Amino acid sequence: MKKNDLYYNIIILKDDSPVKTFRLKVKIIKFIPILIIALFTYAVLGTIYFYKSSQKYHSCLKLLAQKEKDLNKLRFELSRLKNVKKFLDKYDEDYLNKLIAGSGQNLNQNKIDLNQIFAKKNLNFVKINNIQWLKDDNFFVLRFELNNLEPTKEIKGKVEISLITRDGSCYPLNIQNKNLKFSITRFKVVQIRFKLPRYIKEKDVFGIRLTVKDKQEQVVFCETYPLVNISL
Repeated sequence: MKKNDLYYNIIILKDDSPVKTFRLKVKIIKFIPILIIALFTYAVLGTIYFYKSSQKYHSCLKLLAQKEKDLNKLRFELSRLKNVKKFLDKYDEDYLNKLIAGSGQNLNQNKIDLNQIFAKKNLNFVKINNIQWLKDDNFFVLRFELNNLEPTKEIKGKVEISLITRDGSCYPLNIQNKNLKFSITRFKVVQIRFKLPRYIKEKDVFGIRLTVKDKQEQVVFCETYPLVNISL
């Protein structure tokens, strides 16, 4: 008998069962360690490949998050510039040229700070959508949606409203309305009805400024909305 034709007899004994015999060639027994090594090598290489792929995936996620952050900044700047353009379109060209040139003592004293009027703040806790402004007899109605950007957490606070006039002045409105206070996990529809203060004429109102504060009185959101964009 050739050496390669040698067999190992494996006998299995079990109670109440007949004896079972298996015959395995010697070369098959010798192949088993090679197979185990190959499987182990495959597992190690697979683990290394998975680790490198995971690292690359996380790097792509970080890069995507950074690009999204940069895109949001560009959107913010574009929105601000659009609001500035709409604001400037409301003024006479000669007046704006004089204002920019700084000629005239009176104009210098009443210079409009557009950065202050259109300054935004957003800590990504809340967001205001679908804002609407309409007149109802001698009253004005302001309606908007206040959204919680962290639905897993409840956020509490209040909304403050200011009027922006065409001369660039800002007048906070002392509106006592419980609907301006909130405690939300998802969103809340806010609607208030009020009269303009006696010292402000309707034709002088350029826009409104909404400021959202949390329960610690910290400003988490503020933005100016020209009436031309939200009037119904």
